[in-house]
Amino acid sequence: MVEGVDNFKTRYVLNKACISAGKALVSAAVGRFEGQLTTYKPFAAPGVLPCYRCFVPEEPPQDAQVNCAEEGVMGAVTGVIGTLAAMEVLKEILALGESLAGHVLFYDGIDATFRKVALRADPSCPDCARA
Repeated sequence: MVEGVDNFKTRYVLNKACISAGKALVSAAVGRFEGQLTTYKPFAAPGVLPCYRCFVPEEPPQDAQVNCAEEGVMGAVTGVIGTLAAMEVLKEILALGESLAGHVLFYDGIDATFRKVALRADPSCPDCARA
């Protein structure tokens, strides 16, 4: 499954559904001039590969959240992240290359840079600790 929703509640629901179904979740997010992309597959390596809740354990307070309508998004950023998300989905379907599972890819449109950061599973995660 691929998601690019703009709220935490929906992401948590999709996270649980994909864990239950044993399906990969390709997750894309954008804001202003930045984007991020990852693939969650905690069932593929329980205790090693994280899920969305491992990465974002709790929803931030409502007053700390911003959405695309308030913040604005540079259309070109959605193009970059959307294209990368589509490639990640194809890699998962075709079992090609190295998955982003266990990593998050950050894109900075202003500096035209990418940064790949390792993610760890939370051994006490309520969503995937028993995956």
